[in-house]
Amino acid sequence: MAEILEREMTISHSDFFRILPKALGKLRYQQQNNVITVFLDDGVEGEIVISLSKERIRKIGSLSLPVTDVTFLQENISEKKKTEFFKHFDRAYHRGGG
Repeated sequence: MAEILEREMTISHSDFFRILPKALGKLRYQQQNNVITVFLDDGVEGEIVISLSKERIRKIGSLSLPVTDVTFLQENISEKKKTEFFKHFDRAYHRGGG
């Protein structure tokens, strides 16, 4: 069964694609324009299709931030694999200050 998750990420397309290999680790993937297909366990477990919207700018006072809507279409993936994938993916894209 397919499941869709949508996120708004404060990131430019160039930064998203720069970080992507780290976010996916050893997983095999294909990229065609702004769509990435990620194969989990050589496709046995399923796949995740990541689609990026057009990049836009959000202004907050004098601050301008790039924003991209990211859609994850998940097919035939166990909850365990989903949790593992997003834990690694989110860690790679997490930006912290301190």
